[in-house]
Amino acid sequence: MAFGGDIGCGRTPSTLVGFVPDGTRRLDVVLGSGRIVHVVPRRAPLGQPGLIVTAVLPPGEAIRRVGRVTTRVPRHAARRA
Repeated sequence: MAFGGDIGCGRTPSTLVGFVPDGTRRLDVVLGSGRIVHVVPRRAPLGQPGLIVTAVLPPGEAIRRVGRVTTRVPRHAARRA
């Protein structure tokens, strides 16, 4: 995972952007206040591998940590396909 963004100032909120691997269902972003924001990744443009995330955070909030939630396909379901 690779992340970046802009730090907000005053009434301008901070932003989060980044790339996550395929299979990522959502990102759980823990903010400085302890609140959790769920960000859903989308396909990267132009056929690039992986997924991309973008989010505008609430004003005055910082990012404490980011964790990803993956979707796993059960082995028996993969064999049926």
